Amino acid sequence: MPRHSKRLSWLAVPFLLGAPASLAATHELDISAPATTIPITRVKVMLESSTPIPNGATLTFATPTGDKDVTVGGGPTPLGDPLTGDQVVITGGGTNAILIDYKRRDLLLLVGDLCSIKPPQDGSGKIRFTPDATNFNNLTGYRTTSFAAPSLSQCECSSRRVKGLTLWTQPPPGVDRGRIPMDVALVLDRSGSMLSTTPGDPANVEKWLALQSAAEQFIHFWEVEGLDPLSQTGGTGLGKDRLALVYFESDSEPTQFNGKLFVERAPALMDGGHPWEQAVSHVNANVTAGTTAMGGGIRDALTAWQADMVNDLTLVVMTDGMQNVNPMVKDGTGGDTGFKVLEVAPGAAERLTRHCVPMLTVAVASGAVPYADLMNAISQQTAGQSHLTTSSGTTTAFAQQLVTALKGNTLSTLLQSSTTLPSGTNTASRSVDVDGTVQSLYVNLGWFTTSPRGQPVTLKVTAPDGSNPKPVAVKTGRSHVLNRYDFPKAGPVGKWQLTVNRIPGTASPAIPYQLGAYVQEKSLDFQLSLDRLRHSAGQPLNVVAQVSFDGKPLENLNNGELTVLVETPNGALGTLMHETRGEGRGEQSPDPVSPYQGKLDTLMKDPEFLKKMGTTVGKDELVLKETAPGIYKLEFKDTQTPGTYRFHFQLLMKGPSGEPLRRTEIVETQVDVLPSGSKTDVQVTRVDTGSYVLVLTPRDALGNYVGPGFEDRVVVQINGKGRQAPATTPKLDGTYEVRLSGIAEGTEIIVLVNGTPVAKGPVTKLEPVEPRPPDNGTGRDGGTGGGDGGSGPPVPPPGEGCPCKHTRPSGSTGVLGLVALGFLASRRRKHHDGD
Repeated sequence: MPRHSKRLSWLAVPFLLGAPASLAATHELDISAPATTIPITRVKVMLESSTPIPNGATLTFATPTGDKDVTVGGGPTPLGDPLTGDQVVITGGGTNAILIDYKRRDLLLLVGDLCSIKPPQDGSGKIRFTPDATNFNNLTGYRTTSFAAPSLSQCECSSRRVKGLTLWTQPPPGVDRGRIPMDVALVLDRSGSMLSTTPGDPANVEKWLALQSAAEQFIHFWEVEGLDPLSQTGGTGLGKDRLALVYFESDSEPTQFNGKLFVERAPALMDGGHPWEQAVSHVNANVTAGTTAMGGGIRDALTAWQADMVNDLTLVVMTDGMQNVNPMVKDGTGGDTGFKVLEVAPGAAERLTRHCVPMLTVAVASGAVPYADLMNAISQQTAGQSHLTTSSGTTTAFAQQLVTALKGNTLSTLLQSSTTLPSGTNTASRSVDVDGTVQSLYVNLGWFTTSPRGQPVTLKVTAPDGSNPKPVAVKTGRSHVLNRYDFPKAGPVGKWQLTVNRIPGTASPAIPYQLGAYVQEKSLDFQLSLDRLRHSAGQPLNVVAQVSFDGKPLENLNNGELTVLVETPNGALGTLMHETRGEGRGEQSPDPVSPYQGKLDTLMKDPEFLKKMGTTVGKDELVLKETAPGIYKLEFKDTQTPGTYRFHFQLLMKGPSGEPLRRTEIVETQVDVLPSGSKTDVQVTRVDTGSYVLVLTPRDALGNYVGPGFEDRVVVQINGKGRQAPATTPKLDGTYEVRLSGIAEGTEIIVLVNGTPVAKGPVTKLEPVEPRPPDNGTGRDGGTGGGDGGSGPPVPPPGEGCPCKHTRPSGSTGVLGLVALGFLASRRRKHHDGD
């Protein structure tokens, strides 16, 4: 038995992870859920065996009304009431790894509302099962992943991975091997604009070169994260991890290898023969071309996965510009107002949330431009996370998205740095604290080059005792080197030194590089979130941290502290664009430049304007306060300026032997302009019979202008006959013109900007509409709750149930890699397990 499976927690009741079990022994998973958290409603358990487990093998589950047998390969089995009771399905028969998919329904007040708990329950409970004595004699290990709804505004899917609230009190035989396999699809922009640099980027790196480096490092990091160092493979379970690569330019380009879009990890040898190296080579050899068909890229990744569902899916979507090819992600109308929609199936625009797939987004830009707002909205609504970065920060953003994708499994960050080795300087060093809870340490050094032999710097890792331990795995690519160290074999806890050295004999100019350190958690789970789907200027940002240790909420942080530095925008880009005169010439190049982008590009040549587009990190550390066991909150009220807000977190407490335990993380969001009807004067001019021109300059109650660049976000809903031409901004100052035709004088219309109504009524007698005040009621997640306050998607009322479409894939009901799962029923060819 590995040594790490024998270590005892110093904060929880000790138990042995890999303790042997007798034949027909009962195994029990304890689920902890205080009233301040959204309950865990789905649990997946993988049992790994040295011999195949056949279809027909039986596991007996304990239920309130007696034991219930569930057979491998037997399909979904209710453990109680078929509609409102718990449900189990077991797949993988005939292989060496079966997957138990357990959906907790009995605790719910409403089956369609995964945030509702039936009184007097609090969401806690147990899952207890007994394998038959014939077919489970050779179990070698197990994997566990649990899921909950992302927030009180998203209660339709069990889409958030949660590690910290489950604890095996009677574990299966063998070793706890961590997470369940997952699918990740990289949806990458290779449009013509990717050949340019980002204005103000300190390294002045081409966006395409930065993306090549980021994709290579992301894939290699995931290769090494899932590696079993003893066999140099992904193991029986993680060999089922799958990676897909989808580009988009003038069209979407799903890229298959050996006839498959989703490529399995196994056999995952570290000698250059890894199956995912095909994707690395393809990205590094590719070139830019065409326009920006982002919606098509998302569509093709989703449809390909729906046709081949094996694991839960996570998308990582990157772009450097506004989409300009249909199908595009748009604002919903009617019942979908406030949601982002996309035509995944031709002619049927539907909410992105209905796929229950988290979308992690990366926008490459110099500031909070309109497409950064769009990417932020996509991630917020799908329980993902968004990062806005310049070119040189792309690799760091991608690494953080992998950490996000694996949260609840869990990876955490010790260090993320994107900096420069100055000219004439040959070495630079940083230190990180490695504590006794760490299972593995990953250290990555990255650089920018187009040559396989272009490595300008080397990495040296020194343990606290002065030794230079040999890593259990090393991955070297064109743009980086990554080392993995497993503990306790690697060395003692304490300060580990990470040294970057210039290669002797190379030229001495400044060298941009990225240095990151990440850890595989054994006991700690540290998850951060913001409370709403949409954040608008003037409304407080409520940050919620959930911290647990060995499956139990961590109270008082073991006498530690959770602090944050807040990075805020220097100016409001929409207002700057409104007040600054300048021409914007569009260019009909292979990737057309819009007049808005032309004006912005011109203005960004002015360093003062570029500075106003930027952000500043505050000097004062703010402390999150514990509001319930393991729940820590901060309300940040200084949000009058729209733009990018980043929260730089640091968790500092004591490890098992009193050594420092330190983690860092960044959470960011785009704070937008919530248009106010009384501040947005809408002028209507009759041009001819049935033809009208609407002119409006949207701004909020604080005086912030939406600004230009949101033409596709100005929508008129017509209650009857009539047509709307696309909105235009002739002066590029945020004053929009909208032409309506074929509309009768008394026809009712609603004018929306960024999904928010600003005026409604008969076309000739429009009245202003004010956004609804935010609902700041506290909720079970420790944050603020449910209403959109005019600044987020509407929430279905209780009893309305999940709007998701349902379908069962053959052989599996899985969906997602960090989030996504669906409901109970089955409708059309979409997956949603209703958890």
